[in-house]
Amino acid sequence: MKLVTTDTTVSTRFTGRVSGILLAVLFLVGLGNISFKTQFQKPLYLMDKAMVYVSDSAAFESKVRKISDKLDIDADWLMAVMYNESRFNVSVKNYQGSGATGLIQFMPKTAKGDLNISIAKLKNMDHVTQLDYVYDYLNTVKKRYRPFEELTDVYIAVLYPKALAAQDSFVARRKRYPGVKKWMAHHDNFVLYARPSKKYKLNSGLDENKDGKVTIYDIRAHVQRRYPEVFDNTPSPEEILAITDSAKIWAQEDFIDEIETRGEALGIEFLKTYAHQILLNVERHRQKKVDGIASK
Repeated sequence: MKLVTTDTTVSTRFTGRVSGILLAVLFLVGLGNISFKTQFQKPLYLMDKAMVYVSDSAAFESKVRKISDKLDIDADWLMAVMYNESRFNVSVKNYQGSGATGLIQFMPKTAKGDLNISIAKLKNMDHVTQLDYVYDYLNTVKKRYRPFEELTDVYIAVLYPKALAAQDSFVARRKRYPGVKKWMAHHDNFVLYARPSKKYKLNSGLDENKDGKVTIYDIRAHVQRRYPEVFDNTPSPEEILAITDSAKIWAQEDFIDEIETRGEALGIEFLKTYAHQILLNVERHRQKKVDGIASK
């Protein structure tokens, strides 16, 4: 690709700086420190399973990413929860007779009361349309209780949303014991269902330690056992290498195009503005996490 300038030293130095910034940015994206779309999105988790039922996979994937972005969660978490609840069958009803239907198994009372729609209408929707109701439901739960910080939270939001507020009961204990492990143990012992209740019988498969109770600990252990690939989304060394290799190519092609279009002086100014915006995004995301922790 031909450059406007003939000073290859300057151009090489410029491209190197761009590559360095982009590699850093993409590394932060991979670690979840900043969140915005790039052209290096990996395929959605379990998308191959979804395609068994989804007629328009591209529209479905795009919608899942869009609503996950609005909820500020990893799209793979939502995919795991939908697979766990319905195997992506948009019209499936709970086989144990609870009446729950659809991608996240909407309960009739919840559908009517919170979403103003009947189970019959939800059942006859296509996947992309029903995702609007998935978003509406999860957004309502998020506003009512708290943001979702891990895969376990998203699953609890679908299963037993009141449990998201469980840790509020331990605020005083947390203040007394600043160490996270001391108060987290109490939080994890919060009981959702217990034997011999009907709800325990319906959800006994979640009782990981078979002690006659389904606790937050059990839910976390359950999703970790079933979906280890997305329970901890820290990228592997191989994934980081793949991202950095792609970033080098993108940096050299995309930003050299900017130089050719704008000239090197304007290209450098463009890079400065871009880098400044990245730093603002990082700071906003960091502050959001700080505010979320402080509110608990």
